[in-house]
Amino acid sequence: MDRVTDLSFDLGWRIRDARYRAGRTQEEVADVAGTSTSTLSRMELGHGANVPLGTWDSVAAAVGVDLFAPIEARHDVYVDAIGRLIESGGWTPAGQELDSASFDRPPRRVAAGRRSVQAPAERIIVRVVWIVTDIQVEMDRLRMSVESGRAHGLPGRAIEGVIIVVRSTATARRLSGTTWDRSSSAWIRALRSEATRMPAWPGLVWVARRATHLLAGA
Repeated sequence: MDRVTDLSFDLGWRIRDARYRAGRTQEEVADVAGTSTSTLSRMELGHGANVPLGTWDSVAAAVGVDLFAPIEARHDVYVDAIGRLIESGGWTPAGQELDSASFDRPPRRVAAGRRSVQAPAERIIVRVVWIVTDIQVEMDRLRMSVESGRAHGLPGRAIEGVIIVVRSTATARRLSGTTWDRSSSAWIRALRSEATRMPAWPGLVWVARRATHLLAGA
């Protein structure tokens, strides 16, 4: 993926996220920006590399996005998007740091064979990773965050961590054939369903480039 295309993905994501936050439809934003809904849709989906800069500027103004803000803001966009993906699992945002975010869910009854048991309050520490150079380094960073969370967390709360890897061709190739080229099915279940306790070990889960859904593998 070239730099222009990569940038269009990031900017499209920021525009879509801002529109969602504002509770506005594509038709409303397109009308204010003086463009078509089809063009706006292409931009939000990351296919706006050939859209004129003036249109980008008009759409950004319509949703209150600064096109020249540091691109690191995409971390916030992905964290928010992932938060929406795991709402069905009962997870709610609990805080955010420079390179990680935390999500909590309260104690609840979960199935255990033919009976149900009380699951403790849980916290996951999530690291969002776009480019993987050394997966072991990423796991070591995650473990450090988890250990810090346990040291300063509330007694009785289970704390574990998961790396969310944004799917890209380069990263998929790099992890192909390793133990990390598939998402942890146990973690996917825990993220999606309140009825599943989180694993007692750190995991890795892939997410689509536009963070529309979690992926089984690279």
